[in-house]
Amino acid sequence: MSEPVDRDEIHRSIAEEFEERWAAGDPWAADDDEAAHARRKHDLQMTFLGDRRYGRVVEVGCGNGNLTAGLTGLADAVLSIDIAPSAISRARQAVAAPHVTFREANAVTFDYVEEGPWDLVTVVEAIYCFGWLYPMFDVAWMAKQMVESLAPGGRLLLTNTYGAERDFLLHPYLIDTYRDLFRNAGLEVLREEVLQPESPDVLPALVTLFALP
Repeated sequence: MSEPVDRDEIHRSIAEEFEERWAAGDPWAADDDEAAHARRKHDLQMTFLGDRRYGRVVEVGCGNGNLTAGLTGLADAVLSIDIAPSAISRARQAVAAPHVTFREANAVTFDYVEEGPWDLVTVVEAIYCFGWLYPMFDVAWMAKQMVESLAPGGRLLLTNTYGAERDFLLHPYLIDTYRDLFRNAGLEVLREEVLQPESPDVLPALVTLFALP
């Protein structure tokens, strides 16, 4: 019989890993080509989201606050969570808005239903990090809780990079599996696009906007 999953140890491992990265600087600081691709990805996400205003938004994995800044103009209230205190600190310095709240939290164990309902949930370049150590059951359960926490007409934005062969966490079949978790949990795809890079040194990204049917 296999050993039971030690979720407390998984939490500590992920928290330590990402706090170490963010404390040392922005771990996703990009060169010119990557930065240009990131801006195009941000613009695409804002295009997907920008046809309406949202009441309450939860942003999963706020990082340096880049997406947070875009959400401030679309929502009445934004809760941005991240497991790394240093990321929260950077995002808070980058975005000073009275209707934005930052909180240190584990996205996999966060109680979306209790804290909801949400008009929008965003999970941008984050879910494959959860799949790195957590069992697929936990990631799938998180996805289901996100879906159940949505208000009528609620939406969910999912963005993930399609990795090359060496990028084990980003294999396309995994990225598509994460996307399909939300479809199987009850959401429908409103818009979807694979953002192709303009440089051969940059990877494409899958951007999907879901909604409750």
